[in-house]
Amino acid sequence: MRGFRLLVTFFFIYSFLLVYLAFNKEVISKPKHTFYGILKYNGRFYKYDTKGFIYSTASLKDAVENGFISCVSLDGLRINEEDFEGVKKITHVIRSQYTSEVCLNKRTVIMLKGIMVYFYKWGSLSKYFDDIERVFPYMVPRTQLELYDNGKLVILKGGWKWQNTTYSQQ
Repeated sequence: MRGFRLLVTFFFIYSFLLVYLAFNKEVISKPKHTFYGILKYNGRFYKYDTKGFIYSTASLKDAVENGFISCVSLDGLRINEEDFEGVKKITHVIRSQYTSEVCLNKRTVIMLKGIMVYFYKWGSLSKYFDDIERVFPYMVPRTQLELYDNGKLVILKGGWKWQNTTYSQQ
């Protein structure tokens, strides 16, 4: 008889916990992450949030549509603080329609058409990227550029294709 009472008590406690957890969404809800960008790490794509935490895998389609960062240091499932501060400074560069990848440790932006821009400081890239976007349509594929702190672009390889230009001698 005592074993039966124990079994009934256990059953009621177990039923109460199941009902409580089923109707209380706060106990079993997942933490909400706000999408901030895509990270490539060890050949895979991951989504990270506004605090730098990796929370999900991303598809190749997401990476192609949004652009992504690579060559980044991780602290567990979080982007290194120094690297994430750099990412915050160049968010508009990563989300540009012309950017496909930003390699943080190498300080390189890989754009569409295979165009590579090397830079020295996060601030100079953030400040002068609009100028790079402005001349992007005139760049030859696989052009390599170096962006200096004063905004000068030096062509290392490749060049420009100027359309609809006529030279006349007068």
